[in-house]
Amino acid sequence: MYEKVETEASRVYLKRLAEAIGGEFCLIGGWAVYYTVNERYRKSTGKDYLGSRDIDIGVKDLGSFKRMDRFLLKEMHFDHLSFRYVKYLDHDTGAAIEPEMAKKVPIHMLFELYVDMMVPKYSEQVKKELGFIPPDEPILETVFSISHNRIEFDMEHVKVAIPAPEFLLAMKLNSIGNRTKDHKRVKDLCDITAICLFSPTDRDELIKQAVANADPLKTRTIQTCLEDKDFDQCAAILGIPNNTIRSLMERFHTP
Repeated sequence: MYEKVETEASRVYLKRLAEAIGGEFCLIGGWAVYYTVNERYRKSTGKDYLGSRDIDIGVKDLGSFKRMDRFLLKEMHFDHLSFRYVKYLDHDTGAAIEPEMAKKVPIHMLFELYVDMMVPKYSEQVKKELGFIPPDEPILETVFSISHNRIEFDMEHVKVAIPAPEFLLAMKLNSIGNRTKDHKRVKDLCDITAICLFSPTDRDELIKQAVANADPLKTRTIQTCLEDKDFDQCAAILGIPNNTIRSLMERFHTP
């Protein structure tokens, strides 16, 4: 789904971030899914699960957010783009390209690596302190406050926290209905399918807990936001029958 140079560059920056201040954040999004399912997915299919181009992280409070912000801007030399952090990289080598130079480079010769930081809850104080509105995900509050709601994994000898599978799945359920870009929606569908089929948690209990923790207003949109082509693409990418994916998604329907 993503080219190797993109996912490898993303992994390099993620590791650097984790080595410096990994205790300040919880990894969410595509990389969290990768580290949750990859071992079982590889045993089943003979190949690695999908990597991620973007880096998505959750932080527990404003102090952690500001420390991450400072490190991304001052040490890793990312730039602000609205509420996101972006770095421009050469499409062939993954080498960093200065923002001014990136404006002169043909778009097919570079790609954008984004870091998105989420907070558990938005407040006016957060906006006042940061000068912008970061995305929020209420599920992060329980992930940070209760230790067994997150797990620790070893990313190349660096300890990083990720949500337990049921909370990671709930976050994916919250996001898929809001996707306006087809490839993002298909990636979410792949991630939801992979968590259900290849995470270590009992599937029935996993789905039950995920639905209980997801936002019901968002899960109601899942059935209407997905198109036949999304299921076809997901099936082709994962090598999993289309009807298996459809059956899983029907279990997330809420009235």
